[in-house]
Amino acid sequence: MLGAVICRSVPGPGKRAARQGVGTPNPDSYHAAVTAPSPLRQALANREIRLAETAWALGIGAEGAFVVALLVYAYQVGGIVEVGLASLARTLPAGLLAPFIAGLADRLPRHRLLVAVHASRGVVVACLALVAWAGGGTALLLLLAALEGVLATLHRPSNAALLPALARAPEELVASNVVSGAGENIGSLVGPAVAAGLVALFGVRPALVAPAVAFGAAAIAISLVRPAAQPAHQAASRRTGWRRAFGGIAALREHPSAAVLAGIGMVQTFVRGAMTVMLVVAAAQLMSLGDQGIGVLQAAIGLGGIAGAVAGSAFAGRRRLSGAALLGLVLWGLPITVIGLLPNAIVAIAVLAVLGIGNAIFDVGIFSLIQRNVPNRVRASVFGACEGVFMLGVALGSLAAPLIVQRAGLRGGLVLTGLILPLLAVVADAVAARSGDVPAAAADRRGADRRRP
Repeated sequence: MLGAVICRSVPGPGKRAARQGVGTPNPDSYHAAVTAPSPLRQALANREIRLAETAWALGIGAEGAFVVALLVYAYQVGGIVEVGLASLARTLPAGLLAPFIAGLADRLPRHRLLVAVHASRGVVVACLALVAWAGGGTALLLLLAALEGVLATLHRPSNAALLPALARAPEELVASNVVSGAGENIGSLVGPAVAAGLVALFGVRPALVAPAVAFGAAAIAISLVRPAAQPAHQAASRRTGWRRAFGGIAALREHPSAAVLAGIGMVQTFVRGAMTVMLVVAAAQLMSLGDQGIGVLQAAIGLGGIAGAVAGSAFAGRRRLSGAALLGLVLWGLPITVIGLLPNAIVAIAVLAVLGIGNAIFDVGIFSLIQRNVPNRVRASVFGACEGVFMLGVALGSLAAPLIVQRAGLRGGLVLTGLILPLLAVVADAVAARSGDVPAAAADRRGADRRRP
């Protein structure tokens, strides 16, 4: 999702479950989850989960604030081209390395790895803020942005792998996933909003310092976690990361349906990358929101994500999820086109909230369908490969955005970029109606077949 990820997709329940290696729950688990008096209270009553979720939300908020401050600084330095380069630097190396380093969460103590990840990201962001304050060279800034992006790829899988070790019962694990989703959506709202406020009041350089402080707070929170049972970590050879990465790629080749779904996800993240770069410029030039405008617009997406989590939960209980994925594509793309046609701040905030809803619905559909299309033994490797594919999509979109704007203009670029996903949804739906065997439909049938006695 992307969003790992400058601007990656907000993960739905299916994504989190897949990365934790959790398969389809049995009926008893569903019954326990339903009859629990308060899942939120149950999860937060566990001190270790409470600390882990606090660190998770702080990390998400810090990332959102950093991305906004980084892109604003890049825009001030070199316009849309510099914004594209900053986004590319943060996502391309991370996308290439994600499949190889994601396995660290399976070989090291997860809470200690998270301490190192949060602390390292805080140090890197602080160094980047110092370089910006001193007027340092662009090359060094891009290098630090790339390093932070690579470290970011360890946040989500490590947190997802830690939660099962903290839960004292299956019900607590289900509840912790609910809390994770809420924390992520709140962080995605608060982080960009805080960055926008700091840019407006104090300028972009102080805004770069705030994420470093938040990452430090996340490191402190996760360092206080004491898992009751430490999972056994396998001694990994030097070739393990390579085997794991290429194993995920090979599994995608063996399961064409999952590969096509990953391709759809890559197109969606391509649009996300291009949209983010264009919105930085549109906020300042078309909507008169100033340099801090991108933070306001990103916060609107986070606000929509909170509402979308409710809608996504409703879709998660359905047998047929292909409709959720297609609806999510439409709700993702059309708001971008509307912004190009009506570049007004109020309109943009409203339609980006709709985009946030579509983002949550799309994640539930696409990641649950991928989960159904691959066996459990290769699921972790497949999602590691998908993480890299999705981040590469963001990188390519960031690279393409300046070229699209150069050819079609800023408003025309927004209109054209927004139409990509609705057109993709129409084509996918038409193929499904004609052949009845596209990956989403096939996955829906397999999911239904597994539930038959």
